[in-house]
Amino acid sequence: MRQADFVHLHLHSAYSLLQSTIRLPQLVKRAREYRLPALAITDHGNLFGCIEFYELAYGNGIKPIIGCELIVGPTDVTESEKTSSAEPATHIVLLARNRKGYQNLLQLITKAHSQGWQQEPRITSDQLYQHQQGLIILSGCHRGEIPTRLLKEDEQGAEAKAVEYVEVFGRDFFFIELQPARTDVHRVLNKRLLSLARQLNLQVVATANSHTIDPGEAELI
Repeated sequence: MRQADFVHLHLHSAYSLLQSTIRLPQLVKRAREYRLPALAITDHGNLFGCIEFYELAYGNGIKPIIGCELIVGPTDVTESEKTSSAEPATHIVLLARNRKGYQNLLQLITKAHSQGWQQEPRITSDQLYQHQQGLIILSGCHRGEIPTRLLKEDEQGAEAKAVEYVEVFGRDFFFIELQPARTDVHRVLNKRLLSLARQLNLQVVATANSHTIDPGEAELI
């Protein structure tokens, strides 16, 4: 079996509580069977599994990539507003590309849990930009800010956000994320994302947004 060309960059383990059936030993075993050269985990709002994952992947000759999917709101929410605010929030995927990036992920997740909790841990755009060093950012799933704007046919808003990410993170560290077109909505979204990427000369990455290893387990989450 030849080495696989695909690397998972958006994947949720069982540490994304109630949202994934993927246990890390099972994941790394399957990745080794497919001869994946590298592998990322991007659990929702936490790094609980990163040490276990790092040790398992590294011990099996797979490059571990530490990441996280975070909720981002545009402004701070006061204590009295946290239970009632309807302020929109979106998702992003962050990957640590070096030690500084890992440290910044820790900072962001700490702030999300200690300062931004609103049903789920979240950060503000300002906090994200203050801790951008060493991180790669993906545009995220259909709940990302750029995909959300494109689905609302707000091409100008999506373009402005993409330019903002390029300015903050650098063109080499921001990627438009394409996911499997399982529905008509996803097919439309992928076309719009590709169009935006071509218009702004942005890099594109394919992900699976995996929550299970075997398709039959999808009914469990």
